[in-house]
Amino acid sequence: MALPDEPFRVVANLPFHATTAILRRLLDDPSLPLAAADLIVEWGFACKHVRVSPSTRLGVTWGAWHTFAIERRLPASCFSPPPTVDAALLSIRRRPRPLVRARDAEPWRRFVADGFARSRLRDGVRGYVSDRELRRLADVYGFGRTAAPRDLDVHQWAAVFTASRP
Repeated sequence: MALPDEPFRVVANLPFHATTAILRRLLDDPSLPLAAADLIVEWGFACKHVRVSPSTRLGVTWGAWHTFAIERRLPASCFSPPPTVDAALLSIRRRPRPLVRARDAEPWRRFVADGFARSRLRDGVRGYVSDRELRRLADVYGFGRTAAPRDLDVHQWAAVFTASRP
């Protein structure tokens, strides 16, 4: 299904089993003109994507262009038939100023994936930034020099990515 070429908003009650696939369609391409989304999703999914730490690969990737907030918790008893878990109203908004340029989307995705593929950030970004530069960034942006990838928030990830660019 084609998505609009002009800015649009999504309001939906997503099937819990398809939430990630639907969000990939909406959020993976930062040039897609999604302005906002208000979605009913599984409570655990919403909590995982809203929290700053520990971060997730998808949360960091999408967070370069979007912000996430839980507007309210929806108990399972609000639905008929009730699901086995609570839900949340998840609010997604396009950042007024993205942390990463849309034209850098593919290198950003690779960078984040490579970083999360290792247990320590420095092992995942070796080859992108020098150990010296990573130490400097750790001091400036307030993360541990031996931090795990999940210990950094999206702003810290974006700073390391920006430093890796020529």
